[in-house]
Amino acid sequence: MATLSDFYHGARPKTLSAAVAPVAIGAALAYAVSRSSEFENSRNFNLGVTLMCLVVAVALQVGVNYANDYSDGKKGTDDNRVGPMRLVGSGRASERSVLIAMSVSFFIAGIAGIYVASQSSWWLILVGAACIALAWFYTGGKHPYGYIGLGELAVFVCFGQVATVGTFYANTHIFTYEAMIAGCIPGLYSVAILLANNIRDIQTDRQSGKKTFATRVGERNACHIFAGAFILIACAILGLGFSFPLVFLVLLVMAFDFHLVRKMYAARMPPQFISILVETSRANLASAMLIAALLFLGAA
Repeated sequence: MATLSDFYHGARPKTLSAAVAPVAIGAALAYAVSRSSEFENSRNFNLGVTLMCLVVAVALQVGVNYANDYSDGKKGTDDNRVGPMRLVGSGRASERSVLIAMSVSFFIAGIAGIYVASQSSWWLILVGAACIALAWFYTGGKHPYGYIGLGELAVFVCFGQVATVGTFYANTHIFTYEAMIAGCIPGLYSVAILLANNIRDIQTDRQSGKKTFATRVGERNACHIFAGAFILIACAILGLGFSFPLVFLVLLVMAFDFHLVRKMYAARMPPQFISILVETSRANLASAMLIAALLFLGAA
């Protein structure tokens, strides 16, 4: 029988920066905009709404991790998996218990999402429902889109644009191009995180018939795209900096991220890819926290 510790590790806490980062950036941008005279139609920053946006994002991330564990374990995709422990694939937890954990996570996300919608716009419930559906059908159902190479696109949309722009809109009730540019930053980091994971699993995914984006384009091309994600992140930071000049400082820190590209091209063994994944996740959170701090500082 699985322990609470097993379920904690099954939630893959090292990946949760993908949920925290976009909310941090969206909230800080909302605060900066609400303090600016250039955006007269903006509502004031709402801490309660922001915290509920964070609950939604984290619960969805945990839910999709459990959904992935359940579906891949049931299909047998995780039978020869390398990397972090999988609950169903390892036999530590039953399919039913992981399905319950997933359902509880999605329920929490739904309740928090209803509160956010009640404080902003009810149509956000439709966005939340779509995100839950995307979380399930990533590896669940008869035709999971994660098995045909669309996972990277989904994480860019959900943990980039939706989480960042959604948090921003829930606070301000307006849309701006700055919010969309800002959403590209955590979205592209999430793409890089998933690429690191899928490049590591190319051989086992091919054996199980799972055609991720990395298996479709090949390891070398996937590494090129990983590198391209970091270049685009720098471009997005540059774009955001034109409206909020302090953000330009993030480029100085982000220069250190490019050692991950060098490590990706040199990686051959699963532990090396896991290290890259963890470091990319940390870089995502660090960049987001720095951007958020600079936005708050600039608005003070």
